[in-house]
Amino acid sequence: MENTLGKTLRAMRMTQQELAARIGVSKGFVSEIVSGKKRPSVETLQSIAEALDISIDTFWGTSVAPGFSDEVTDFQPTDPIRTDLAHMFRRHGQNLHFYQMTSAAPGFALLEGDVVAVDFGRTAKPGEIALFEELDDFGESRKIVARWFDPWLERGEPAKAPTSLKESARIVMRGPVVGSARGIIG
Repeated sequence: MENTLGKTLRAMRMTQQELAARIGVSKGFVSEIVSGKKRPSVETLQSIAEALDISIDTFWGTSVAPGFSDEVTDFQPTDPIRTDLAHMFRRHGQNLHFYQMTSAAPGFALLEGDVVAVDFGRTAKPGEIALFEELDDFGESRKIVARWFDPWLERGEPAKAPTSLKESARIVMRGPVVGSARGIIG
């Protein structure tokens, strides 16, 4: 738990002091939780999760689809939002597709509900965050956001091990994530 909280704070660029102020405890108490010296109560974990705008499941590693906490769904913006997104990402060309995060990927500073823009017109470079699609044995697919280090995928949840593309021929890169937007959906 301590590694997850520390990494989440770093990804969100939040200090232990800021978190402590949000949940009404001392910075020292937060520091002891992060370092593993103290085990917080469920109530404290819930307060932390609410302050960070993440699911409490993040601390237990039981978020949506184990290993895929960085899962996304297709996002079809309405006209005013589509116009805003097109303006925000206009320098990336016309081949953009938008996806919404179904849960947080703290390793990439992405929160549940964030919208990511993916450029289907080019291939991601090693080290870039990209959208990948995985097919299962039943022909179903799920889309995930991961950092690509050929041939490895690094997940957005710090506790998850990297995946080798060579070991999973059913994962296909769709394109690099060229940006994200937060708070555009009411």
